[in-house]
Amino acid sequence: MQESYELETIEQLRAIADILRVRIIDLLQEHPMTVTQLGDTLDMTPAKVHYHVRELERVGLLRLVETREKGGILEKYYQPIAKDISVSKNLFLTAPPDESLATTSAWLDQMKDGFQRAFRIALEQKDEQPDLGLGFSHIYVTTEEQKELFKQIAELLKKYENRRAPDGEKAMVVALVSYPQETP
Repeated sequence: MQESYELETIEQLRAIADILRVRIIDLLQEHPMTVTQLGDTLDMTPAKVHYHVRELERVGLLRLVETREKGGILEKYYQPIAKDISVSKNLFLTAPPDESLATTSAWLDQMKDGFQRAFRIALEQKDEQPDLGLGFSHIYVTTEEQKELFKQIAELLKKYENRRAPDGEKAMVVALVSYPQETP
């Protein structure tokens, strides 16, 4: 597995705009797994997981790393192509604007929907301390400072990206978005 990889096509970006596929990639970074093992971990049918694995493999983000025969059945083990997969800024510059907007819109919609679903569950359960976080800040940075800030945040999050299995550990989604503020 490579250390890092930058997405090269809008098709690859579209493929990981699905939060389930990002979760699959995250799980496979821990160790190679079969579709059945992924299904068990995600509490999903292997058929549903297979569709997503096939799409990720088709666009070059997953690869088959091992095939084992077990009881006359071939078990296929998959792994991501890299530990760190990121989006190249050039990808947005070279892709048609409507495709870039549609893909980022789908990505943001999934984040919003996931947060609202978790918020609704917390409200229904009358959870006094829900495991939710929402923040909003205005900052003043140069382009270089912004890059450095994102690098520092990525390093901070890296510590928590793999399962450590302490009591109470749960999978969380963390999203960070930045954009220039419009001037009035």
